[in-house]
Amino acid sequence: MPPAPSPNTWRGIGTTTAFSPTAFSATRPVAHAERPPPSGSFPTTHALSSLPPRCMGRNPAPSSSVQGRNAMIVQTHSPEQVVREAFRDLPAMWNKLKQPMERLQRSVRKDKRLRLEPQLFEYRSHEGNNWLVAVMPTKKGLQIAPFVWYRGGDGYYRAARIVHDGVCLHISHHVLEQYGARFNRTGDGLSRLKEFVRENMDFGMEFCLDNDEVRVGVKHGYLIGKWVVPHKLAQLITFVDHGKLFDEQVEQMDRLDQQRLEGLRSRRAPGEPAKPWDLPRNDA
Repeated sequence: MPPAPSPNTWRGIGTTTAFSPTAFSATRPVAHAERPPPSGSFPTTHALSSLPPRCMGRNPAPSSSVQGRNAMIVQTHSPEQVVREAFRDLPAMWNKLKQPMERLQRSVRKDKRLRLEPQLFEYRSHEGNNWLVAVMPTKKGLQIAPFVWYRGGDGYYRAARIVHDGVCLHISHHVLEQYGARFNRTGDGLSRLKEFVRENMDFGMEFCLDNDEVRVGVKHGYLIGKWVVPHKLAQLITFVDHGKLFDEQVEQMDRLDQQRLEGLRSRRAPGEPAKPWDLPRNDA
């Protein structure tokens, strides 16, 4: 049962399905679509809050660095370091996915049944980082949410949802274990992680004005966490399914669900150049 909510003031931070489909426009280089943040954007001295106890059995820890000898993200990295290294990997990741995304766009135009069917693409960068890129085809384009994943020194899987121009979210292994206990009891932690990413790629988010608490709504439940770097990076610690929410949390979940739905709508500003998927075309 989640902790009882306090009468705090919450503010929405906007939808976090943040990557624009313009990143895959034929006229815009993918390498320039999402650039790493300026040096020093993420302080390295923030301490994480204590985490809740383990919920499920762990996966055996590998004997060496998870991603390989030359990997950027290693087992001992803090959430800030994970996000910092992921930003450096973004240009290569976008370049690698440009052609698969263009093929998916063509498939969606031919077969409308693919709309709103989440897709999952896997990519391992030259630096050794592992990416899961969730894609939601919509009528107007593709909603894209990249996650970088790794395993800590304890053998548990962790992930971070990377948003260049918004709030990044580091997902602790407690969230994935609690999710698995509710929805997927297989012994394969990576399979549970892939299912979580594919089914819960669109996030709605609010933060508390009175403390450092953060609440995130996803398709399958409610995530509770705290700021690591205020308004830049949050650590998500607890997963709660819908049936265990208090009344006030249910009201908040309704707002977060609405935020997630709004994130699937086209947000092209008036006067902005039309993209290929904005142009009228025959259904034939």
